[in-house]
Amino acid sequence: MSKENVEIVRTVYEAANRGGFASAISYAHPEIEFHTYAQSPEAGVYRGKEAVQKYNEDLFEQFESIEFEIEEIVDASDRVVVITTQHAVPKGGQQEMHVRIAEVWVIRDGLLAERRSYSTRGEALEAAGLSE
Repeated sequence: MSKENVEIVRTVYEAANRGGFASAISYAHPEIEFHTYAQSPEAGVYRGKEAVQKYNEDLFEQFESIEFEIEEIVDASDRVVVITTQHAVPKGGQQEMHVRIAEVWVIRDGLLAERRSYSTRGEALEAAGLSE
């Protein structure tokens, strides 16, 4: 099952890169719990597909472009650790931003049930029950 979980997460990032957030949200559990990055605009916890979709639409609206570069995906049974670099150009901005993010996704019933972000790869691995 965990190999399938990795593929679900990879598919979601690929869909988001194609601008298909509507497709990406189709992989979300109806009761998804989405913990944003602490530095994110509107930081907080969003519960349910509609709240997560609205948060992401509002966030993506602030940028000319956003691309998720997957650096590493680690299988952790019902959890998947993802290390990405997000490349984003703010609307009206010329300077591309590069932000490295460590996330842990929890998969339930073949869907994304929870997402949390961490400052480092080590913190994310520990949260997923793994060690470096």
